[in-house]
Amino acid sequence: MTSALPYTSVKTSKAFDDLLGALSMKAKRNPEEIVVPALQVISVRGNQPPSSKEYQDAIAVLYGIGYGLKMGLKFEKLRRPKGYFDYRVGALGTFWESTSGTLNVNDSKTLRWQGYLIVPAFVAGPLVDEARAQAKAKHPEIPYDKAAIETISVSRTSPGLMRGS
Repeated sequence: MTSALPYTSVKTSKAFDDLLGALSMKAKRNPEEIVVPALQVISVRGNQPPSSKEYQDAIAVLYGIGYGLKMGLKFEKLRRPKGYFDYRVGALGTFWESTSGTLNVNDSKTLRWQGYLIVPAFVAGPLVDEARAQAKAKHPEIPYDKAAIETISVSRTSPGLMRGS
């Protein structure tokens, strides 16, 4: 079993890159179990299929806020919090879940999903709110209010839960 770097000990760009790399490793010939620490994410939840406007809007929301945070902090358009380091915006992740037992990504009656981007631990709610306001000023047609900052924890006992993007 491989353990990803403890999230709370991530204090540098390199350590954050290493964490993201460990969580999105390439396919291997032999399965490998990894321990995923609780992570802070920007997330959007929904229930429409991945081809829907709702899901496409969620992606726009996540990357609008995600890159707004990254670039706002880097170029000091947002106040840098204690512990700040420059970081890369990671890949979109999505947890897919069915309320019925069989996952059908085209059935909005039973489909539930949570799209997310992992952010460093120094990113807090007020900082996300500032980035959201800046993004909304540039693109008021995008539903940025649907995003939340939260901590996710992956459990091996979660039924019907799949990660993908």
